[in-house]
Formats: sequence, C-alpha cells, structure tokens
Amino acid sequence: MKYKAHTRRPSLRAVAPATLADARQVSQALARYARQGSHFACSRPADVDRQRQRMLAACHAFANDYGLRFTP
Repeated sequence: MKYKAHTRRPSLRAVAPATLADARQVSQALARYARQGSHFACSRPADVDRQRQRMLAACHAFANDYGLRFTP
C-alpha cells in the first residue's frame, strides 16, 4: 500500500531532504519576489510590515519543519 495515497494533497509531502542548492534556490526566488514592490500593495505601511513578519514566520516554520536554515 502506498503511503498516504488517498490524501487530498499527496504532492505536498516531502519525498527527499532538501539540499543546500535547493535551499539557496528557494531563498533567491523569495528574495526576487520580495524586491518587487508591486507584490506588496497595502495602503498602510503597518499592514505591509505585519504581512512581511507573517511571511518570515511562515518561512522560518517551513525551514524548521524540513531541517533547513532560513536567513532573511
């Protein structure tokens, strides 16, 4: 029997540990995304800051879950 073959999102589970190259590629992609001001279009700076903090917390949690290092 295949592991979790009937889950709603089987493609989201890790199938192999991330390599340093994987972590670097994800980090660079997130940095490119974050540099584009059009991705952050809230009207109040406090809202933008709060969302960035939430994004950083989610990245830290993801890194911890998969044994990765995350440095913003």
